[in-house]
Amino acid sequence: MQAWSRRSSPGSRLAVRASPIGFRVALILLSLALVLFVAIRLARIAGTRVIASGRVPNGGEFFVVQRFNWNLGEPFTTAFHYRTADGAWGWCYYSHEDGLWSPADARVLFDEKTKRATVLRNGRPDIFFDWETQTYTRGSRTNLANESLRLDNSAPGWWSPSLLNP
Repeated sequence: MQAWSRRSSPGSRLAVRASPIGFRVALILLSLALVLFVAIRLARIAGTRVIASGRVPNGGEFFVVQRFNWNLGEPFTTAFHYRTADGAWGWCYYSHEDGLWSPADARVLFDEKTKRATVLRNGRPDIFFDWETQTYTRGSRTNLANESLRLDNSAPGWWSPSLLNP
């Protein structure tokens, strides 16, 4: 009886093994690609971003602004800022535990009759602003929170005049 060895048999199929060096190089390249992907995503959301903005008929402007907190449990702080026609600034709290708002998910509607601006988030009304009384309301019909603007004459740190001409 003849013994066949996998190494020496002429028609045997050999299992292809990756070289340890090739595997390490592939692992390093994959790791670098993952780090680059995460860095690009963080750069996109890190810092302060204007999610939605609008100019109301009385000359005032408002901005929904989101800041990345660097906290996985509470990643974003969102606030509503308003600049009156004479340049005074006001703001209202929205959330310090908010999820990511994409500017594509936010839309602003204006109603001249009620003198009210509505910010839609994912197609649903989420923020209401009465520009006559400068009253801010957030939430659904069952959970409304009315607030008057906290006026401050200084512009917030994120503000840049270039925001007027995107």
